[in-house]
Amino acid sequence: MPRKSKNSSVVGRYNVAEKASTCALATDEALSLADTLAAIRGWHRKRCFLMEQRKRADLALGAFIRDQLGWRRDLPENERKAIAVAAQSLMNDPADHELADLVAASRMLNAPFEKIEKQAVKEMTRLAETLPAWSAFGVNVRGFGAASLAVIVAEAGDLSLYANPGKLWKRMGLAVMGDVRQGGLAKGASAEDWIAHGYNRQRRSRMWNIGDALIKGNRDGEYRTLYLARKEYEIARDPEMKPIKAHRRAQRYMEKRLLRNLWQAWRRAAAGLRTDVIVPAATLSGDEPERSAVSWLAPTPRLPSAPITASA
Repeated sequence: MPRKSKNSSVVGRYNVAEKASTCALATDEALSLADTLAAIRGWHRKRCFLMEQRKRADLALGAFIRDQLGWRRDLPENERKAIAVAAQSLMNDPADHELADLVAASRMLNAPFEKIEKQAVKEMTRLAETLPAWSAFGVNVRGFGAASLAVIVAEAGDLSLYANPGKLWKRMGLAVMGDVRQGGLAKGASAEDWIAHGYNRQRRSRMWNIGDALIKGNRDGEYRTLYLARKEYEIARDPEMKPIKAHRRAQRYMEKRLLRNLWQAWRRAAAGLRTDVIVPAATLSGDEPERSAVSWLAPTPRLPSAPITASA
């Protein structure tokens, strides 16, 4: 039998599938934090695999339909785009088209994946709701569901093992290193530079999805307020900045504030202290540097830190 690691963030490859399958049967049994995180990660990996399988099937079907509609690489760009739009429309609603049987077959193939994926999200949500950080922080944030918390801990592990928010930002692909954001290195950057940045495109994409949902669902809450204020600040600082760039910078800034507050609530819960001592996310200073990792934090105890070695 493999040995269980003492590091609660190192769930890695240790019996994850077994934990994920047995956890659903042990709904009434109290799980340790390490077991809960391992089970969440197991379900998360299964869900990601299922999403990739559906994506592969959809991409293959789309490529075939475009080919049948006459798409060629040497066509003018406007014609290629028109064919791509027509292919997507056909995939969404095949009606009585001659390719309708292929679209229906593809949907039938994806149906089992979608069913298991929904089960995975349900289990991840249920497990995340048992975490102290959910009742201490997440439940009070409109637009931030337990499933979002589950994705973060599945990718990052035990948040109390991060010595400061900056390390958590880097794990989730949000850090600004020098004057370059993670993932923003020039094409000529060396392999050593990329390793130093520690950028994971899939992990960053998942955090972006969480931020996007927060912007849309937080309404007049503190995080959307922060996002709007930061976007105005970015545009005022550089009037020639394109709106999409200001949006992305503001969303990244908001995501970092969310992770910072979550990290603080998690560590205070782990230390058995009050969990409501959180700096309001809407607080914004025009000269507050985006890369600041520890400013404006309410006091938290110093907890032991350890390297995060769990694989993505």
